[in-house]
Amino acid sequence: MALNLHTGEEFMALTPPTYLYLVTPLVPTGGTIFLYGKFGIGKSPFTWTLANAVATGQSFLGMPTSKANVAYVDVDTPWHMVQQRWKEVNFKPQFVIVEGQAFDCLRFGSNLESYKQPYEALTQCRRQFDPKLVIINTLMKIHDTTGKNPNLPKEVYSKWQQLFPDAAILFIHHDKKDVWTGDEGISEQQEDESFSGYQEWINHCNVAIHLVKQPHNENSFILKQTKDQGSGKIKPMPIHLRDGFFLDMVAQTNTNKQQIMNLIKANPNEPRDVLAKRVASSFGVPILTARKLVDEV
Repeated sequence: MALNLHTGEEFMALTPPTYLYLVTPLVPTGGTIFLYGKFGIGKSPFTWTLANAVATGQSFLGMPTSKANVAYVDVDTPWHMVQQRWKEVNFKPQFVIVEGQAFDCLRFGSNLESYKQPYEALTQCRRQFDPKLVIINTLMKIHDTTGKNPNLPKEVYSKWQQLFPDAAILFIHHDKKDVWTGDEGISEQQEDESFSGYQEWINHCNVAIHLVKQPHNENSFILKQTKDQGSGKIKPMPIHLRDGFFLDMVAQTNTNKQQIMNLIKANPNEPRDVLAKRVASSFGVPILTARKLVDEV
């Protein structure tokens, strides 16, 4: 990290990044993103899908992306369990994976082998692949600090910014509080309680994203942006986690469902896959969701 001195004229003449966001407006270029949610809510599928979207330049939940190299640092789940889960759904990662045991990033620079090896692996990742998005699963596995330390978020964020100075860095964190949405939306009291528990982490990041579960539906959650970079927060977005993995935009599908049904019924003799592609193209729903809707009619 460095401080740079400019005159006003020099500052205005600086060349900005080619793109301001990797995912607009959730992942600002070079920014720090704090993603939190209850254990098992779907943070891993959410970030795997996001990683592939950026790596391929495809849209993410209807949001535009800028294609860039992505590295996924996983020190939370054993690699063979991740691999098995991906094989079960035929998921093909288009990003680099750095996996292994937990470590304390704040001890990087120590001569102990247990701290040198993770640092060298991450440095090799930067030099070889130059990722512009680094996703870390999870925050609790990359530092050993216990107890309250108001400077911890700043220290951890700074360490990773030094490791990947040009990259956006997304930290995944398990939500300790059992926050959910009611029939009329997110409980503000519970949302505020959860926010206060991570306030320092949120204060020092650029964007904060909360995945909040919905009652009576284990396979759905709300994407809620609790802090934004200045471009304006997105509205809370209901998401369905189909087959425990694939993300469907519930609001968009429900809004268009009657029109989708009308299209399907108007083409009763069209082959299933052809009709599903027509539905997906016309209404912007995932192809697997389109096939499911075709099968329902």
